[in-house]
Amino acid sequence: MQKVSALLLGDTHKLSLSDQKRALLTALSIMIWIVMVLYYVITNLIVKHNPFLIPYFIFLGVMIACFWLNRSGFHSMAKTILLLSGNLLIFTYTSVKPIIPGPFQYYIANCIIALAVFGLEERGKAFFFVGFSIFLLLFARYGTVSLLPSVILSPEYMMETFFKNLLVVCGFSVLVVYFLVSVNTSTENSLRNQELETQKKNLELLKTNAELDRFIYSTSHDLRAPLSSVLGLINLADLSNDPEELKQYHNMMRERIDKLDEVLKEILDYSKNTKAEIIIQRVNIHTLIQQALNDVQYSLGAERIKINLDIPTNVEMNTDIMRLCIILNNLVSNAIKYSDHTKTTPMVCIAAKQIDNNVVIRIEDNGEGIEPHHHEKIFSMFYRASTKSSGSGLGLYLVKEAIEKLGGVIQVTSEKGKGSTFTVTMPCKYSFNQPVG
Repeated sequence: MQKVSALLLGDTHKLSLSDQKRALLTALSIMIWIVMVLYYVITNLIVKHNPFLIPYFIFLGVMIACFWLNRSGFHSMAKTILLLSGNLLIFTYTSVKPIIPGPFQYYIANCIIALAVFGLEERGKAFFFVGFSIFLLLFARYGTVSLLPSVILSPEYMMETFFKNLLVVCGFSVLVVYFLVSVNTSTENSLRNQELETQKKNLELLKTNAELDRFIYSTSHDLRAPLSSVLGLINLADLSNDPEELKQYHNMMRERIDKLDEVLKEILDYSKNTKAEIIIQRVNIHTLIQQALNDVQYSLGAERIKINLDIPTNVEMNTDIMRLCIILNNLVSNAIKYSDHTKTTPMVCIAAKQIDNNVVIRIEDNGEGIEPHHHEKIFSMFYRASTKSSGSGLGLYLVKEAIEKLGGVIQVTSEKGKGSTFTVTMPCKYSFNQPVG
């Protein structure tokens, strides 16, 4: 259908779907008129039943001009000329005395086409041409005007032409009904898609509003708590002249400020993931994992943790690097933060490989682990499954949201006291149309 439309209409990217189909129906009607008139011209040149062919030749020229106008984008003008010239051609041959019944059927086709090719905004033109066709039909039947000299035709020829005209009118009618059904179906599908899209947006809005309420409440608390602590420590420092006490207060202030910085970083990541457009580029997984490890190498106790990497240097993917960094940084940081330093060898194993059209990243640790009843909740906003958590509880929520935006999924297996494994599966090539998450 697209190829036929491009051939008959040319560039239609500025037209709506319904307008494009009306323009296509106009073009097909013109083509049918041209084929039908050529058939009558050739037939009458052979059998010489009708010697008056000049109106046909004039009409062919008008139809060619009409086709050009429709293809050039003058769709309303083309429809007007099509129906006006079509009605006049029919009247020319229906006005002949004695009356030839066959051509009268084309008034029906013209009425149907007029209602189909003009949209609701042009219904005045549609009703005008319907009335015009009916007027010409009645005038040709009961009037005395004849635009062509009388001609005597045999009953056999009249019956044959009646059947041929009936066949053409049926074809016209089927074409128009198919068009109307097609437009109606397209409209219903469009409305259904809009309804689904509206429902989806409403659910997203409800989710956003709920998250915003929780976000404001939780972040205000998470920001206020360390600031209040720092203010209290400053007051205590003002009352002390002991260097050891002042050093202790300063260290405690530094801890509160670090916590505040972590909360602000999570808030910034949340904003980036929510608002920033997805920008696709080629990224190397080994490089990003190494960067994430470099960022946490000076974290408390990180020097005791053994890092095992199993990432081929050629594992790459087309994705959004900003969101992928949010994912990897949070997962690597958590693996370090929640390590179990009571064990002889705290360990973090990071592996990545390509499986079919996906990249699978696995981050495993032998840290403190997560109790089973927390597994379904750890990806919720502001949920903290450990007393070690110093952030806002946004980390794993951000990870899951970013993974889903990139069309991936995340799975967790964990046992209290034995460690956790997070497995991320994402497509090698991100698709804007078909995210799988």
